[in-house]
Parts: sequence; C-alpha cells; structure tokens
Amino acid sequence: MSHAKAFDLKLDDLWHRRTAPIRAHVRRRPGAPRSLSKKGREDAIAALCRLAEQVICRRDARRELESIVRLSRRTVVRGRGLEARFGNIKAWARKNLKGPIIYSFWRGNRCLYVGKGKSWRRLGAYQKSVYLRDASTLRVKMVRSPSYLPKAECLCTHLYEPRDNRVKAASKTYSKKCPICRATKQIRDELRELFRMR
Repeated sequence: MSHAKAFDLKLDDLWHRRTAPIRAHVRRRPGAPRSLSKKGREDAIAALCRLAEQVICRRDARRELESIVRLSRRTVVRGRGLEARFGNIKAWARKNLKGPIIYSFWRGNRCLYVGKGKSWRRLGAYQKSVYLRDASTLRVKMVRSPSYLPKAECLCTHLYEPRDNRVKAASKTYSKKCPICRATKQIRDELRELFRMR
C-alpha cells in the first residue's frame, strides 16, 4: 500500500472516530460509539504527519536539493587506523572541496550521519570520530551559499534517514527553510484545528 493511500485511510478513520458520537444519535448500533481521546488524536496526527512527510519527501526533496547543490563529490574512507583514515580524508577535502558543504558518512547503502560546514575544515572535527572507523564512504555536496546550509542538511536528513540524526527543521534566522518541514507543520496545524478537542 502506498503512503498516500495509507494517509487517506488513516485520515478517514480519524474523521469517523471524531464524528462517531454524532452518528450514534442517528444510527442505532449496539455498543458505545468509538471515542477519541486527546492522546488518541495526537497519536493519529503524528502518524498522519509521518506518512505525509514520506509522500512529500519522495515527491519534492530530491528536486529541491538538486536546485541548491553546485557539485557532489565522494571518496572511499580508507587507511589503516583512524589517523591514516583522517589524513586521507583531509588531503582529499583540501584538494576537492570549496565553499559551504553538506557531508554524510555511509557504510554501504546505509547513511550513518549527516552534517554541515562552512568549508571543508569542518571535517577536522572528525579526527577521532567513530564514523572514520564505521564508514566506508564520505559523500559531500557543495551548496550555493551558507544561507542554504540548514535547508540542505534538513533535506538530506529527510532523504537519507541517517542512523544518528533526527530531523530538526532548518530554523536559523536568515537561512532558507526546509519545504518538507514547512509542509508537515502546516498539515499538523490544520489537523489540530480540524480535530480540536473541547
């Protein structure tokens, strides 16, 4: 079942639960009508938002990210020991990376972590990191300007679902906003307004 179809079914179920007391006045059925508690409403809205995020992400995130990325690069994390691995990454980064970057550590097809930096020097913080030991590749995207960094990091986190990140909406004052987080927030706000509890 597609995420969009699951979203529709979940929304229909929430509507039926919300309107069950009204229906009970008209349709006599055995048993008490299905109730909707505040916790049940919040759980249903959270599930709807997760489904909506997946649909919107598949539809829009990759295109949005491509529009703000100048170049993409990747390198194999190789070397014997953390010091050698870090030395190889540092030499590669100094030679190949310019401007603000979004970087991600990968082990095979699994993303471990996504981060951002105003230059390649940000990778210096990983000199003794567990990611140097665990990762097989480092992927880097160079973005158009520093103001796009929070948005690009957020989009990559939505797309790659890294093991060690949670999605945090891009929120710096002068930064570009993540369209996935913005759309999900609008959906959450409208659902809470629509299914407001007394």
